[in-house]
Amino acid sequence: MTGLKSAFLEKIPLEIRYQIYELVLGDNIIIITPVRRRVWQCFCRARGEKFHWFTRAWLEDIRAHCRTHEVQIPDEGYRREVEEVRGNRLSVLLTCRQIYSESAKVLWSARPIHMQILGGPLYFRVFPNMQASLAPRHFHAIRTLEISFGHSKLEHWAEVLDEEWFAGWNSVWDVVKDMKGLVQIQAWLKMEQAGDPGGNFMTAEQERRLFAPLMEVHHLQDFNVEATWPENEASKELLRNSPFQLTRKDEPKPNQPDEYTVLRIYEHPSLARRDL
Repeated sequence: MTGLKSAFLEKIPLEIRYQIYELVLGDNIIIITPVRRRVWQCFCRARGEKFHWFTRAWLEDIRAHCRTHEVQIPDEGYRREVEEVRGNRLSVLLTCRQIYSESAKVLWSARPIHMQILGGPLYFRVFPNMQASLAPRHFHAIRTLEISFGHSKLEHWAEVLDEEWFAGWNSVWDVVKDMKGLVQIQAWLKMEQAGDPGGNFMTAEQERRLFAPLMEVHHLQDFNVEATWPENEASKELLRNSPFQLTRKDEPKPNQPDEYTVLRIYEHPSLARRDL
């Protein structure tokens, strides 16, 4: 940041400055996901999507883009230039402290925050980590939350629903319940269990424990959950007075890479380090 205030901005009414920040940020969502013990962030125009695939110019690059929903530009060089512009939008907001302070409110309150959780229990930490990293006024400014659990896996691994898993799951919803400005949640929950029989299912007791913290979230205007596993003998009674609307759907995710692509992910040209 170059300074505390901008003399030029002082001449512009605050309402107009907010409109400028909206134009700079664009009609995007903010995607947050943990990758290799780090938190990646990305802008994407696709709202209401359960699957986003991050790529970067190289693994240590701070910029990322969503390859699943990027604009299809045939010329590779021009496409990279477009991605550079998108990736540098946030840097405009770091021009001075005044711009950063004012635009942060718009950044967190005016667009959905999409949280991608690869699986449990390790990746559940992304929620408490996000809360710890944001200033309270920004954390409580978040109004719309998208939570995608299990859908963003490129590799296959199964969940082990033990005590550690449920403790981590509860910590996610402890953070959600503390978000004072939150009014809307869309959650997509995918279950692939280990063991015998394994697969896409939940016992009545597992489903009761999974939905227990969600039952305590009563302050929302709109709360929707999509689950992949079929209902069991206790599901209807369990969900009779739930604060969320549940749908069950298990279908392929559009634009998800196939197994061959996943195996060759680090050989993809978009991940090859370039000399700048």
